[in-house]
Amino acid sequence: MRETLGGSSSISVQKKRKLRAGGAFVALALMAGLLGACELAPAPGTSNSPSGYVDVVTGGADSVRVQGWTSDWNTLNPIDIVVMINGVWAPGVFTANLPRTDVAARYGRGANFGYDVTLPATAGALSVCVVALNVGPGQNTILGCGTTTATTPTTPTTTTTSTTTSTTTTSLVPVVRPTVDSAGPPYGTTDGGTRVELLGQNLLGTTSVKFDGVEATSFDIDGPRSVFAVVPPRATAGPGSVTLTTPGGTSDPVGFTYIDCSSANWVAGADLRGCNLAEQDLSRRNLAGADLTGANLDRASFEFADLTGAVLTNARIENTFLIDAILVGATLTDTVIVSARMEAANLTRTNLMGSDLTNAVFDFNTIWSDTICPNGNVQSTECPRTP
Repeated sequence: MRETLGGSSSISVQKKRKLRAGGAFVALALMAGLLGACELAPAPGTSNSPSGYVDVVTGGADSVRVQGWTSDWNTLNPIDIVVMINGVWAPGVFTANLPRTDVAARYGRGANFGYDVTLPATAGALSVCVVALNVGPGQNTILGCGTTTATTPTTPTTTTTSTTTSTTTTSLVPVVRPTVDSAGPPYGTTDGGTRVELLGQNLLGTTSVKFDGVEATSFDIDGPRSVFAVVPPRATAGPGSVTLTTPGGTSDPVGFTYIDCSSANWVAGADLRGCNLAEQDLSRRNLAGADLTGANLDRASFEFADLTGAVLTNARIENTFLIDAILVGATLTDTVIVSARMEAANLTRTNLMGSDLTNAVFDFNTIWSDTICPNGNVQSTECPRTP
C-alpha cells in the first residue's frame, strides 16, 4: 500500500514478521543491539507482548510522521510507544489512545488504540522503527520499521500578500512522569566516578540525574527504561538518594550509598563495596565481617589479615597474596581468584560457591575444613579449581 498525505513523501511499512523493505532494517537494528530486548510484534491476542502495526511512515518538511495502532492483551488501557529514527531514540514517550474503529470492530477491545505522531527529523533518507512498551508479562515489541525521506522546507516569497505557514505537530504530548525502580550498583565511592545504571519507566528525554541534589558527572540514555549515570564526588560517606528528571517531571528518590574507600576505613565490619584496593597493602588488618562485594583486590596483600566472616562476592582477586590470612566463614561466592597465593590461609567454612580458582596457589599448609567448594561440595580437602 502506498499513499500520499499532505503532498509529502510516503511509504508503507512491512508488518509483523514479513522482513522485506522495512523488515531488513529491523534485522539490522536487532543485530546491532539498537532495539534492546525487543521482539517482533506477535499476532493479536497470541502473546503477553504488545501487538499492532505501523500503517504508514511519512516524510515531511524536516519531519517524519508515523501512524498505526497497538494494544497489549494484558490490559484494556492504551499503552505507550517510542520511535527510533536512523538508529537513535527520538525524544518522548507517546500514548496510543486515538480512535481506531477498525481495530474495535476486528478485536472487540475498544477503539482507542491508535497513534499518529509527528517528530522533527533532519532532511534526507530516514529509517524509522516504532516500538510498543510492554505492560505486565512479556516484552517490548517492534511494531514495524520503514524508510522514507524528510524534505527541506521551502520559504515562499511574494510581493503582494503575506502568508502564514502552519507547522505539523503531534497529536500526542508526552507528559508521563518518570519512575526509577533501582540503581545498580546501589553504591559508589565518595571520590565519585562509579557508573550506575538506573532502571525504571518513561526515562526517554532525561534532562538531569542528581545524586543527593548534585548533578551527575555525566549520563547516557540507553532507552525508555535505562539510563547510565556517573556518580559525582561527595565529602562524606553514608546513605543518600538519586533522582531523574524528564520533561514529564522528576522521579521519586531511590536509595543510594556513598562508600569511604580510604585506608581509615580498612577496619572490621567496614563497608568497602566496589572499592578499588588493587595493589594496596592490607597486611595484618582486621577486616573481619567487612563487606568487599565487587571490590578490586588485584595484587593486594592480605598477609596475616583477618577476613573472618568477610563478604567478597564478585570481588576480583588476581595475583593477590592471602598468605596466612584468616578467611574462616568468609563468603567468596562467584569470585574470580586468578593466580592468587593462599599460603597457610585458613579457609574453614569459607564459601567458594561458583568461584573461579584458575591458577590459584594453595600450599600444603592451607586449611580446608567444611569449605564450600566452587562446585557446591562441602569438603575438608583442596577444592577443584572450577565450578
